Amino acid sequence: MKGVLFGLFAALVMLAGCHAAGPSEPAQEQTSSPVRGPRVETEAACKAQKGEWTRVCLMGNYACVNAYADGGKSCSDSSECGSNRCTTKDSRAKPGTPTKGVCAPTDYPCGCFQLVEKGIAGYPLCAD
Repeated sequence: MKGVLFGLFAALVMLAGCHAAGPSEPAQEQTSSPVRGPRVETEAACKAQKGEWTRVCLMGNYACVNAYADGGKSCSDSSECGSNRCTTKDSRAKPGTPTKGVCAPTDYPCGCFQLVEKGIAGYPLCAD
């Protein structure tokens, strides 16, 4: 149990060092969480790429959320999901055990999920 708590604490410390791009900083494409392309910063640009302009995460800032064509497809590794990630179906799989997952439906940047890599459940992760 201490290992899980330490892992969650470490993740929170790493997230605390992250910040959103401000007006003076150019938006950067995220490489740790695959997305369809560079993040767009206006509702018009979002709608042009058929995304949903909506409030996201705890701060409630607007962002463009895009659906993945293979969202919901059964998978056992993120490499099977084209441009997104393979996650457990219910985020309750015991970490380190064999499991099947599904390709994430969208590039929504926040929330909790549990990755499946090479058919093995990872530890639950939360991002905001």
